[in-house]
Amino acid sequence: MPTDPSNKPVPSTEVVKKDQFITLKPANPVLQPYIAYYYFHTSLDPSLQKSFIYYPSLKNALTIYRHARARFDINYSCVEPDEKNDFIFLYSGIQKYPRKADMIAPFDKAGIVFKELGINAFLSEPLGRLTSQGIDKSFNHFGDELIDVCKAVYAAHDPGRKVRLLDSFFERRLLNFPEDALKECVRIVSTAEQKTTVEDLSKHVHLSRKTIQRLFQKHLGCTAKDYIDIAHFRKSLNSYILQNEKPSLTQTALENGYYDHAQFIKHFQKLAAANPKSFFRSVQQIGGEDTFWTLIDE
Repeated sequence: MPTDPSNKPVPSTEVVKKDQFITLKPANPVLQPYIAYYYFHTSLDPSLQKSFIYYPSLKNALTIYRHARARFDINYSCVEPDEKNDFIFLYSGIQKYPRKADMIAPFDKAGIVFKELGINAFLSEPLGRLTSQGIDKSFNHFGDELIDVCKAVYAAHDPGRKVRLLDSFFERRLLNFPEDALKECVRIVSTAEQKTTVEDLSKHVHLSRKTIQRLFQKHLGCTAKDYIDIAHFRKSLNSYILQNEKPSLTQTALENGYYDHAQFIKHFQKLAAANPKSFFRSVQQIGGEDTFWTLIDE
């Protein structure tokens, strides 16, 4: 479903009676180069357990839960109600593999989905120093100021009001992110018609491979090669899912620069833990943006 240009809430494409998922872009154009969209996902039904798989992406989300607690394992998280906690903050970062998530209702969550380097524009320290390399995804860098904003966001009933409150917070936090070479690397990866390589980036920005790897790890928390692989995967995913008339998988593979169908299958097995045929049969677009989940019936 396309995003509504009037920035009205876009309901989930999934027909769901027990929960609601809407997406909205920032209203402030100053923030749009950094924040792709906000989402709000709620359920009041205590019988609902939402289980889904989400996939590697260059966009990354700071997710806020009210009255909840979270537990983690490798490539897994579970969030369940806990009235003792006002808010918890989880940051997904760039992940190399699919993750399963369980949400036990009632839940009330909001997400800030940042563009590729977007979160770095709001940080006074490199992202790599602020995020855990372990399995815990907790992220409390914004401290009490964001907690105060969250109280107002969750008290607001109008989604537009929620967006304005979040916009105001992030506009106040906006800083200059000075790493122009890394910005250029990210631009090249996202706009290249064919899959690029670390060597290509090195030649283009006139930096050594070692320096490029250091920049990716410091500010994105992943290697340059992993970043390129994820970009290739998401480009293929978008080129198939977002078309009304679906191309064949062979056509999708060739148009996205895979050498052959075997390489296409191998890449999807690595990043989606499924072959392309079964992956595209199960994955769904959730909301009006590029949020793609495989919902699990248990």
